[in-house]
Amino acid sequence: MELESVARRVDDVGAALVDAGGRIGAVHPPVGAGGPGAFGEVSRALSGQAANAIAARAAEARALGASATDLATAVLQATSSYRGTDAGRGGA
Repeated sequence: MELESVARRVDDVGAALVDAGGRIGAVHPPVGAGGPGAFGEVSRALSGQAANAIAARAAEARALGASATDLATAVLQATSSYRGTDAGRGGA
């Protein structure tokens, strides 16, 4: 497998992770956040924790996707540089 093909696949994975991070961030916790008394307090606390966890996972997915895209770009740039060096010295 050529490096360009690997870079394209890594870039595709990066784009999918960024997209997934956006979709995950749109998820709302299934825990109810209402009600009176102690049950309501627990419900609100669980809802808040779930929302925070979902937001953190969404941010992680987006960050990992961006890193994968950066890696793909670096691989393509390195491949291009190596090819340029080879061409400059008469290699293929």
